[in-house]
Amino acid sequence: MPPVSAHPGLSGRRDGSPDGSRDRFAVLDDGRTTGAIGDAGPEGVETAPEQADTPASPSQDEARLGAAVRAAMLGETLQLGRYSAFTQATVALSLAAIFWDIAAKTYLAVLAAAVTTLCGAAIVATPRYRGVIGGGASCPSTRGAFRVLHLLAFGRGLAWATMPAVLLPTLDNAYRVVVGAVCAALISHAYVAGPVFSLALLAVVPVVAGIFIGLAGCEGPVGHSVALLLTLYATFVFVSARRLCGHAYQRIRNRVVVQAQSETIELLLKDFAEGTSDWLWEIDTVGRLRPSLEPIAGLLGVDPVALRHRTLQAVLRDFADEAGGATGIDAVLTAIAARSPFRDHTVRLRTRDGRRWLTLNGRPVFDALGTFVGYRGVGSDVTASREAQARIAFPFDKVKVDRSFVRDLQGRPEKVAVVEAIARMARALSMNVTVEGVETQAQLDVLRAKRCDVAQGFLYSPARPASEVMALIDRIEATSSPVPDQARMRTALAIV
Repeated sequence: MPPVSAHPGLSGRRDGSPDGSRDRFAVLDDGRTTGAIGDAGPEGVETAPEQADTPASPSQDEARLGAAVRAAMLGETLQLGRYSAFTQATVALSLAAIFWDIAAKTYLAVLAAAVTTLCGAAIVATPRYRGVIGGGASCPSTRGAFRVLHLLAFGRGLAWATMPAVLLPTLDNAYRVVVGAVCAALISHAYVAGPVFSLALLAVVPVVAGIFIGLAGCEGPVGHSVALLLTLYATFVFVSARRLCGHAYQRIRNRVVVQAQSETIELLLKDFAEGTSDWLWEIDTVGRLRPSLEPIAGLLGVDPVALRHRTLQAVLRDFADEAGGATGIDAVLTAIAARSPFRDHTVRLRTRDGRRWLTLNGRPVFDALGTFVGYRGVGSDVTASREAQARIAFPFDKVKVDRSFVRDLQGRPEKVAVVEAIARMARALSMNVTVEGVETQAQLDVLRAKRCDVAQGFLYSPARPASEVMALIDRIEATSSPVPDQARMRTALAIV
């Protein structure tokens, strides 16, 4: 890929069409940007619909994308142009040597000097403009580079156009074959002009015109037949080169869009990794951990260097916490060995900071040919949630409502709402609700309505010695008014 500067924030946004088949801008051959909406031409130039009077102004993202595409087109054109210029200079010097004793020496010297000078200028300009691209291409510098390339291509085309026009009428048929072969090669140069079709036109059209001029000075039947064949060949070359330039433009544009999206995804993943306890992990075909190793090294309390060239299987087994029973590691290793995806597999490890629980998700990765290349996944540190679950897992079957919620129960609807919520939660968890501080019959009635299970308080009795408990129970049961079974509340007595 040519050295193209990074352009964060670029987007490959389309013109709202469901299939994304239309772009909202195009890059012209001279590096300019148009906002016309239409179908892309084969040379990478979009053609505006006839009814579009004024092209739409490109947004900032589109302008950045256009600049990046132009820079990439320039870089690829310079890379191909260097080899083409060297080849043409060599051909010009070879022709001068072949025809030195046959054609006019002055013309051959001028032709060789002109072609080699123009080719040398193209070769010298290549590193200069490639350096400009590497430093961050701006619109003026890119457009200036395109202008220079067009001038050099047109100059070489004019220089080569004189060769068939001067040599064909003055040579015999044997040497005309050599001139024809060189002209055919120059016409095929349109294929190596890069993604900018206008460069191919400027370099090749003058040569075709020069060939017709030279054939006009040849014998009638031969010149006419060769001219017809030349027309067919040149037409084929131009049409096919135009399509190739269009494909090259679309390829470059897609590459720039993917590069920008990759940079954006990388930034998002970096922010994701820094702002969450989740982390990304990756292993190769033999299970070796790949960068980055910092997240998992930090969780294990080791230096990332210690994890280099180590397999995930070995790391999990070395840090397995065997003291607490099953660690969950075998399920992860079995899935990896079978090359099957797995989800929410929790493993228990023993680290320098104590016991840790990690939840691993992973899936196998295959290349375009279906070859297994490793595993990728996400790991989560769920130690905090596991410890919280352990704290609330203590076996109890009762919930006790403090006396502060019962005091002034009739005049405080928010307290009634709290008691009702506690009772509902307890029923959902199959627990009993004990309410303390019940001192009046009115409070007891509210608690019954809210389906509380046990009441205790001075309504029944203050604390009593154990020897008086049975007599107190008999007295309460004898004086209690009968209530339906589903509304009856048990009485709790404090025994001292």
